[in-house]
Amino acid sequence: MRRILRHRPSPAMVIACIALGAALGGTSVAAVNALPSGSVGTAQLKRNAVISSKVKNRSLLAVDFKAGQLPRGAQGPAGPTGATGATGATGATGAPGAPGAPGAQGPPGPVHLDYNFTSVANPAGVQSTALASCDAGMRVVGGGAFGSGGFSAAQEVNSSYPSGTTGWRIYVDNRGGSALSITAYAICTDATSVTAPDPIGSK
Repeated sequence: MRRILRHRPSPAMVIACIALGAALGGTSVAAVNALPSGSVGTAQLKRNAVISSKVKNRSLLAVDFKAGQLPRGAQGPAGPTGATGATGATGATGAPGAPGAPGAQGPPGPVHLDYNFTSVANPAGVQSTALASCDAGMRVVGGGAFGSGGFSAAQEVNSSYPSGTTGWRIYVDNRGGSALSITAYAICTDATSVTAPDPIGSK
């Protein structure tokens, strides 16, 4: 039987083998680095081939993600109030509204009264007359007479009455021996609701 001799490789052989392996590996790396630009695309990438460690931090944009994939952040605080805007132009005037219903009639106001006076001489032994007239637009509602010093003992009022609806007339007799005076006065108002005295006997 032939005896097979086993020989250990010499140190020179080991170094030669290591050098050969390094040479072959370098050729492979060079071949990979020599790939033409644009020759690797989506079809050449395996599923899940691109991992986080292969992506540069903060290099992706929101547009790189599918809609709805990025969660919405919390709402920020309200910003400061903006400046007041300029006043707008005045709008056109609207159409007049319909007239409202008449209100209830108020209570009668106070009656306005005027006193008009007329004085005349009342000679001795003479019957004198005086007429006090109301102002325009007024009507008489009363009147009277008085004489010198509130009537002398010699004076006698013959008559005193309204003259129509706008005056008051008096007649006074002077039965004394000296001249005196008499005054007629009319009480007038502009209140149309007041009834004037009955002018019967007016002159």
